[in-house]
Amino acid sequence: MSRKRLFWLAGGLAVAAVVSLIFGMMLLQKDIGSYIAGHYREYSRDANGTRYACSGSPEDVADELADYQQPEARADNDKNQYLRYSNNIVTIGPTATTRAASGSKV
Repeated sequence: MSRKRLFWLAGGLAVAAVVSLIFGMMLLQKDIGSYIAGHYREYSRDANGTRYACSGSPEDVADELADYQQPEARADNDKNQYLRYSNNIVTIGPTATTRAASGSKV
């Protein structure tokens, strides 16, 4: 192989590596707020956060959200599940009329 062809091969491999790196970084960017907004129906918004209607037990919904993106911390009491992410706190539990997942920026 000539020297010129080796330079072209090295350049092509470098471009492929950069494209793969960028694509991989984009796949790692998971955002729990976008996931919740895309999968649940918003029914209320105020200074405390946004509320979404969801079905199932709070534990099942919290498990679904944790499967999508692992929270930094998780806690629960008798009625609610709490998921803490770097930029969001998600509370899942019953409201007056329905179960809700609410996220608020910290």
